[in-house]
Amino acid sequence: MACLTIESVSKRFGDLPVLKDLSFEVEEGSIFGFIGKNGSGKTTTMKIIVGLLKADRGTVSVEGRRVTFGETATNRLVGFLPDVPEFYGFMSALEYLTFCGKIAGMNRPDILRKAQELLVLVGLTGAETRRLKGYSRGMKQRLGIAQALLHDPVLLICDEPTSALDPVGRAELLGILSRVRERTTILFSTHILADVERICDYIGVLDQGSIALEGKLDVIKSTHRSDVIVIELDRQMQGASTKAASGDGTLPQSPAPPDAGVEHSPAPPDAVLPQNPPPPDAVLPQNPAPPVGRPVQGLAPPVGRPAHDPVGKAVDRLRALPFVRSVEWRDGLIRVGVRSVETDGRLLLAELAGGPFTVLRYQVQEPTLENLYREVIA
Repeated sequence: MACLTIESVSKRFGDLPVLKDLSFEVEEGSIFGFIGKNGSGKTTTMKIIVGLLKADRGTVSVEGRRVTFGETATNRLVGFLPDVPEFYGFMSALEYLTFCGKIAGMNRPDILRKAQELLVLVGLTGAETRRLKGYSRGMKQRLGIAQALLHDPVLLICDEPTSALDPVGRAELLGILSRVRERTTILFSTHILADVERICDYIGVLDQGSIALEGKLDVIKSTHRSDVIVIELDRQMQGASTKAASGDGTLPQSPAPPDAGVEHSPAPPDAVLPQNPPPPDAVLPQNPAPPVGRPVQGLAPPVGRPAHDPVGKAVDRLRALPFVRSVEWRDGLIRVGVRSVETDGRLLLAELAGGPFTVLRYQVQEPTLENLYREVIA
């Protein structure tokens, strides 16, 4: 069942169209990641949901009740957390929640019970009597969540709540939102995609006023999954690869000539060495000099890996398989592109099982939300 339904909503500011036939639903009990660039229409959408802006056309419903501009009946079902909430600095957290509860029409016993319960939920116990002017930004965001949940809303709207927080504050706030989902449905607006991947189960990508991509996050990732398998080999094997040519990790040097022990006097700086041009009928050798740092004798290893490289040999072995399209070795991982993960994955597993190397990890590469976002927006 949908907690929030937006159907064919459009909005213009003068000649500028901000929302264009926008439609999506937020399932009850979910955390819906509302993603988009700055200026894509996220905040405009949320203002329409809470009745602060009038849509030019289209409808918005919360729990089946239609939102009407200028009327607050549906707002009793909605809690709202802005990106930077403002408070009365002379109040304490408990005084502020009591003040908000009275505005919402709650009786005093219910206000005190809910306030204490929510202060525990957001981790502000022990600080509830401190003046809010002494609160950090993270503490204010946590109090903002408590305020938004005070009247037991069915829908909590969070407008970029983590954008102004440091990494620790972000992690704390996301943890609170993950626990809050047991109480309410959350519309989580942000442009920090890692936050969405961490807590959201549904997403909607807003681009130029319309939904460009919508659905359950794991299903979207599965649908857009590339046929790439990630392999991690034994770390000792990888360590040998980085030092394959010499103890310090450099490539092997050319063998010393037979007279290596004979000392040679260096030529003076201004010396002109005699040049012996070959006779006109001389046949010059066709073998070019080996690249700098490569062995003189035998075949040079392929470009990009040293000689006697066990991981490089594994890469070459995988490249030779008929169903393998590409092989890349980077950051200690081998990424193998195949024609189809479903069919070729079994063949690759069989090859790895019969190989002379130890596999520590084998997994299908999942697309990141950042890659999906760039693909959709592009």
